[in-house]
Amino acid sequence: MTSRPRSSLSIVFILGLLAMLMPLSIDMYLPALPVISAQFGVPAGSAQMTLSTYILGFAVGQLLYGPMADSLGRKPVILGGTLIFATAAAACALAPTIDYLIVTRFFHGLAAAAASVVINALMRDIYPKEEFSRMMSFVMLVTTIAPLVAPIVGGAVLVWFSWHAIFWILAVAALLASAMVYFFIDETLPLKSVSRFIYAPRLATLPRCSATSACFPICSPAALALRPCSRF
Repeated sequence: MTSRPRSSLSIVFILGLLAMLMPLSIDMYLPALPVISAQFGVPAGSAQMTLSTYILGFAVGQLLYGPMADSLGRKPVILGGTLIFATAAAACALAPTIDYLIVTRFFHGLAAAAASVVINALMRDIYPKEEFSRMMSFVMLVTTIAPLVAPIVGGAVLVWFSWHAIFWILAVAALLASAMVYFFIDETLPLKSVSRFIYAPRLATLPRCSATSACFPICSPAALALRPCSRF
């Protein structure tokens, strides 16, 4: 059920592309928030709700995909999540109302969590401890650069096309990533490591897990709260 990757470079490239989907789907469309607000005739706060529901969906997804990846395997979870991501992006592009867009963005974020959660586990399956840190640093580099480049790309798309095109680009990128995963990444979870599905909130009973997890809601909100304002 598990095999050695064909090429470290190709694996890191594909995982980097997957890791980009989450930051791109936030920062690439931020320049479009005023346009979305004007098109639907709603206050800026209503348009910014599309960001809030995306992050909410992403948070919920992280509770689900880890246990699913341990019981179903890494590849099916990444493939399923990325295909749902593409479908949700297309639904966002076709949104007829702001309420519809707010709801579809929740599912967009829910699907985006799949790759973000499983990438770490997949790389731990593939690489030994020493090599894991080096390879993971390349993936993290991509996720750091993506938010810097995404608003520029999103602004250029707005100039030439419309905000709908931003979501179509995300859908195509997700489909491309899905194809790469299907053809070039093998299942990495050993049969002996397959476990039954354990609902993630049960992990909160573990003191170490609770202490570590508590750091993220303390550190993250300030940066995320500034994002909707920074592009106006």
